[in-house]
Amino acid sequence: MNNYRVGDFDKEIKQISCLKLKKSHYDTTRQLVFYKDRIYVMGYTIAGASVLIYDLVGNFIKEIRLPDAIAVNSMTAIPQLNELWITSYCKFIKKYQPDGKLIKKISLPFPCTGLYPTGNHEYLVYSGGAGKAIERHAFALTDFKAIRELFIPMHFQRDVSHNFIGTYVADPSSGNLLLFPDNIDTVYTFDKQKKELFPLFHLDFHGDFMKLKDAPNSDREMSEIITQKRYIYSHNSLSVASGKLFFRTLGKHSHLYSIRMTDRQVAVFNDLFDNYPLEYTPFFHSDGKKLYAVIQEKKIVEHYKKHKCTYPALQKILPSLSANGQEHYLITIELK
Repeated sequence: MNNYRVGDFDKEIKQISCLKLKKSHYDTTRQLVFYKDRIYVMGYTIAGASVLIYDLVGNFIKEIRLPDAIAVNSMTAIPQLNELWITSYCKFIKKYQPDGKLIKKISLPFPCTGLYPTGNHEYLVYSGGAGKAIERHAFALTDFKAIRELFIPMHFQRDVSHNFIGTYVADPSSGNLLLFPDNIDTVYTFDKQKKELFPLFHLDFHGDFMKLKDAPNSDREMSEIITQKRYIYSHNSLSVASGKLFFRTLGKHSHLYSIRMTDRQVAVFNDLFDNYPLEYTPFFHSDGKKLYAVIQEKKIVEHYKKHKCTYPALQKILPSLSANGQEHYLITIELK
């Protein structure tokens, strides 16, 4: 991963479009799910998470208030059941109709921080390292009645990278999943036809990623790691667009990386469009050609006080934005 070129993200972009998410008065975005003609946004405040439902032009439809808001892990659309599932406490699933009506709550027989439909009512469940994991593995292929297959043992013989966040993205070209677990330095692909998991990219950061032996035991130790930039300590925002795999690292090297799938060429970006700084999580969704960011109104205004705006869609909305605006904009970035 040290053999990279420094890229200009603006040169990757074909065009940008903007969509105001009305009544999005939350602090930070946690997750974004597109399903049929709806946009589901998981927003977060000091009180925890809630899910806001929008139509495709940004009109607010409904807010799903979650009684276990501070313990929510993730949400997933389940197309074969026409449902939205929200996981919490690493063991519960709340099932909702697409309009936000609660169907039922179920308890899982193993830890779960994320789950992904693989077809025929089977799911790839990610433990996220919670509890004792899933029979000491990171992933399980299951129908919730039985485990069909276990993947990635949680105890390794080698000193692997220690990442606090695991993530996944669908690969539009194959329909398979790309997985970047925590506590490991390899991107995997899950073949939905063969129901098997294969290593795809081993990411050699030449000792710059924090190792398991270096993992902090206290908030003070973690604070020192962050402020002194000792290691790369986390990754997120796994996305696929324009034949490239994108992800964000934090710590010693706080960059946006891209890996071209055809020849493994690596590029590093220090900012986004018009020098907009990298958010903690720059992208929340991708669909093969486009990357999707969510940015609060006042942050857009603050940035363009100091930088020239070069994109017509942003130029069009800037005059109407408020320096104190709390609502968020969905920024769609179409790549070349």
